[in-house]
Amino acid sequence: MVRDPRANTKRGPWPGLRSTVVIVLSLGVLAAGEPGCASEEVCGSGADEDGDGFVDCFDDDCWQGGFCPELCTSIFDEDGDGQVGCLDRDCWVAGGACEEVCDSSEDEDGDGAMGCDDSDCWVAGGLCQEVCTTENDEDGDGDAGCLDSDCWVASAGCPERCEGGADEDADGSTDCDDTDCAYGCEDVGGEVTCTGDLLCAPGYEEDVRPIMEEHCLGPTANCHSNMTALGGLSVQRYDDMLLASIFCPNSNKGECALSRIEDGSMPQNCAGCVPAAQVDIIRAWLAAGQRP
Repeated sequence: MVRDPRANTKRGPWPGLRSTVVIVLSLGVLAAGEPGCASEEVCGSGADEDGDGFVDCFDDDCWQGGFCPELCTSIFDEDGDGQVGCLDRDCWVAGGACEEVCDSSEDEDGDGAMGCDDSDCWVAGGLCQEVCTTENDEDGDGDAGCLDSDCWVASAGCPERCEGGADEDADGSTDCDDTDCAYGCEDVGGEVTCTGDLLCAPGYEEDVRPIMEEHCLGPTANCHSNMTALGGLSVQRYDDMLLASIFCPNSNKGECALSRIEDGSMPQNCAGCVPAAQVDIIRAWLAAGQRP
């Protein structure tokens, strides 16, 4: 008789145990994978309760409700207010990581100045325009205020500089051709007051000598010419005008010449014959320091 091989198989005391263990383990795996069964992150505990490898504010589960501070150098919204990095006002503090935005009306770098009022924005090729009433270089081109050609327009109110060949006040006249640079003098209560720019003051050779030669050489050049030089003065020599005067104590000959023209004692027999405009030129020449 042939025997059934299965008749010799030994069975354990708990039939079906192997199958039961497999089923229980499978149910456990399914249960662990169901939502709500794992622990939630406890923000501020210092532990990784949800087991995702991130703790507290390093875990984005904590980025809500303002528990975590904004990290200004990141691209995330750690404090959950809807703004990221330097777009978040929490980051606009002095010494922080944020740079000034020059076309805004906010103080992103926290230094107390906004937009083009912040010197961080004063760079060449930047957004800021020169402010002509300050001594700052807002447009970053190396020239400040009225030294910047951007300001040489009538509306800027810059004064003529009287040198350099530019029309700073934009009135159509340049340097000493501009009446703003004319050196005018007047006698106020015995004190001569002059206004204007010294650069445009009369010089002896160009402005004063022709007047002196017209009135002081005499009809045959026998008075104050190089040939005669009465009283040690030749009006044809600039250096003579700087010599000490005999007739006017504490004055040089140029200063004395003006005094004698004004009191009518010179030119001889011609009191008052020097036109007032020419007298003003001599006076301005003296006030400006007797330029050659």
